[in-house]
Amino acid sequence: MNYAVVLYFDDVSNNKIQSLINNTAANCGNEYMVKTDIPPHITISSIMSDNDDLLIEAIDAFADRLTKGEIFWASIGVFNPNVLFLSPIMNEYLLDLCKFVNRQLLKVGEAGDNGFYLPYQWMPHTTIATKLSEAELSKAFETVKNEFKGFGGIADKIALAQCNPYKEIKIWELKK
Repeated sequence: MNYAVVLYFDDVSNNKIQSLINNTAANCGNEYMVKTDIPPHITISSIMSDNDDLLIEAIDAFADRLTKGEIFWASIGVFNPNVLFLSPIMNEYLLDLCKFVNRQLLKVGEAGDNGFYLPYQWMPHTTIATKLSEAELSKAFETVKNEFKGFGGIADKIALAQCNPYKEIKIWELKK
């Protein structure tokens, strides 16, 4: 089974991103993100495992070493042809966290999603809309283009989630 390790954000950033997700869904007609209740996040690792208890145990062993960090979403991006996202600036915090979490979890599982979430193969992003048709992508981009201005926030939690369908398994608070 495929799992994701994701970052969640402070309330102000989370609300700003969720508002973009909701407005985009309403304007383009694609409500996948809203209907499946996928929260605003950045995936930092994708891991294949048959045992979520083993993954929880592994994260429990290092979670107290993880700290909150600054994120600055600077641009709008597209994974052509069907994903619209906000792109954060890659900083030392994001890269170091991706490296560390992957190094730890690859001891108990295998890289998922074709290795796209491994360090130096990973493009951090916060999905606003996915599974878009060409027409929906155009409308979604127009909505985000009109509403988005770069902003900063804080990553304050890390979570393990099952993918497809998205289901949170456990959330850990990050240290200050």
